[in-house]
Amino acid sequence: MATRKVPGQGQSEKSAKSGVRKARRADGKATQVRILDAAEHAFGKAPYDVVSLRQITGDADVNLALVKYYFSSKENLYAAVVERRAPELCRIRLERLEALQAAGNPTVEQIIDAYMGPLFNKMLSADAGWPSYIRMLGYLVQDGRFSELIATQFDDVTKLYFDAVQEALPDSSAQNLLYGFTFILSMMLRALSNDVRAATLAEGHIDAEDLCEIYKRLLPFCSAGLERTARLG
Repeated sequence: MATRKVPGQGQSEKSAKSGVRKARRADGKATQVRILDAAEHAFGKAPYDVVSLRQITGDADVNLALVKYYFSSKENLYAAVVERRAPELCRIRLERLEALQAAGNPTVEQIIDAYMGPLFNKMLSADAGWPSYIRMLGYLVQDGRFSELIATQFDDVTKLYFDAVQEALPDSSAQNLLYGFTFILSMMLRALSNDVRAATLAEGHIDAEDLCEIYKRLLPFCSAGLERTARLG
């Protein structure tokens, strides 16, 4: 005797399976985010080689197999952490630069402010992940193995800023400006890393965690330094 299906039963079964698949995808996404958050926190406290996958899996409360499943390797996980926030940072920088150029003839200090300011603002944001991410960038730029990753994520917008500086200082050599811009990148990331040496040297007169006071002095220092470097023979 053939089994008769209740009307609508097939559709109900399909809906149930679809719901299960969606739940699994949502759970998988949440797991990936948890791993990325844990990795970001760990890489923001120490260089790449110092951080272990076991440390990250412990913080994320997942097993090593899940990290391998979603990211294949530690290096891919590292890249995924960098890639997660880079587009937002680049978007903000690009919007600020476009606004300056639309207003017409931005000064060097305005251009440098538009470039550095977003990092300092993110350090002070309510999202606790941003400070870890920015400190991670400080380690990242010192590791030559990831130069291609840096270039892929940040160079397009950074080159637009360099072009803007060249336009603001038309009589300067590209070489001088490249030196100056490189120095600015180093000082910016160093200032955001809570420089222990600077705090020790200051004997309590400088608070390495007071980013507003630091930025108030760093911006004119970098801008004036770039303009002076640009005039070198």
